[in-house]
Formats: sequence, structure tokens, C-alpha cells
Amino acid sequence: MCLAVAGRILAIADQSPDAAADPADPLWRRAEVDFGGVRQQVSLACLPQARVGDRVLVHVGLALSIVEEDEP
Repeated sequence: MCLAVAGRILAIADQSPDAAADPADPLWRRAEVDFGGVRQQVSLACLPQARVGDRVLVHVGLALSIVEEDEP
């Protein structure tokens, strides 16, 4: 069994070690994610479509899916 925690993306950055090679490589995208006041750096390698403000499920530092928010 795995545990994933939901958090909101605050900022996204490209952490490519060689930006000249391919500056838009989605494997190197990282996000600062807020988990109820705790902020962590998370890989967006599996979610190239993720944007600032999205809620994502994170497992061991890797965002696995975007969480759709329910309408009240």
C-alpha cells in the first residue's frame, strides 16, 4: 500500500542541469508544493501538464496526479 498526500503548487521551476541542451524538458520540472503550511520541492516528471494553483497527489517527492476539486 502507498500513501500519497495532496498539496497545492505554489511555483514551478526548470531544474535542468544543462538548460542549453533542452530548456523545455519536462523531466526536470520541479514545483514548490504547499501541504497545509509545510512546503516541499516535488518532481513534476509525471505531470507535464501541471500548472501553478493545481492540487496534486504526491508520493515520495513525485507528483502522481492532479486532484480535481469538488464544487460545493
